[in-house]
Amino acid sequence: MSKTLYAFDLDSTITKAEILPYLAKELKQAEEMDLLTRQTLEGFIPFDVSLTKRFNILRHIPLKRVHELLSELPLDQEIVEFIRTHQTNSIVITGNIDVWLKPIIVKLGCPCLSSITCLKNNILELIDIMDKGKAISKLKNEWEKIIAIGDSTNDIPMFQLADMSIAYAGVHKINIEVAKQVDFIFDDSKELCAFLNQL
Repeated sequence: MSKTLYAFDLDSTITKAEILPYLAKELKQAEEMDLLTRQTLEGFIPFDVSLTKRFNILRHIPLKRVHELLSELPLDQEIVEFIRTHQTNSIVITGNIDVWLKPIIVKLGCPCLSSITCLKNNILELIDIMDKGKAISKLKNEWEKIIAIGDSTNDIPMFQLADMSIAYAGVHKINIEVAKQVDFIFDDSKELCAFLNQL
């Protein structure tokens, strides 16, 4: 059994913006996407319901274009550097869409667990939405200690099962429900990574 795994949320933890609203600008539907995303982050809409709605809006953007857009999405360089230095014991756990994330995951060089899609009649279909709690549960069989880093209500199942939970307010303020579930809160990625390096 390996020692410590760092489990990172993706959107607004590693990225400097929420991915789906960022993509929605391509379809000129950023306002609707922003609203759905905010309501989800604050826990007003269940993640699976929200993701399905948001995916259905965005799935018609050609994959090549999604990759072009996401290759330009700003990332938190302190966190990226931490993950690159700890590739063998870092993982990204995200509800986001598997085939869309390649440009980001390639930059990180670590494994990624995400929602799963498949192509049916040239249309992207969502077939399995990531359950972060189940993901952490399975990983606990392989790792002695799991440290979860995220920012929203969607990360609560991950926070509850991890050995240590950290909320990172790099983009969003941490809401009270998330704050109740975590051991530490950081709003500076340099301080966060310095803390992780001391563990």
